[in-house]
Amino acid sequence: MTPGRLFAPSPWDPSDEDPFLWQDKRGNFHMLLHHQDNQANQLYLGAHAYSRDGITWTWSPTIAYTKLVEWDDGTSLLMCRRERPALLLDPTWRVPLALFSAVSDCKRDYMHAQPINQD
Repeated sequence: MTPGRLFAPSPWDPSDEDPFLWQDKRGNFHMLLHHQDNQANQLYLGAHAYSRDGITWTWSPTIAYTKLVEWDDGTSLLMCRRERPALLLDPTWRVPLALFSAVSDCKRDYMHAQPINQD
């Protein structure tokens, strides 16, 4: 097996980083990662890949997250950076309940928690 193969969905971009992996209740593997789109330290979107066996990966066509953060009061802010995604998973059903990510508003850096709507 080629080193890194387990974490290499195709087409893999060498600048992608910070994979968060989990297995759903049906046994499928998922990976959420910081997708930099060939420009170091420039987050364009969060990517999601999935696999039945953990070796052969498929990219999801859906954007996992963007740099736009929406607040409870209805306002939003386009962050300078958003990376290091992690999920809070329901312990029984293994579905994502919240997305945690490191964000920068160009003045300060902090951890952001965003609820995930399951409807």
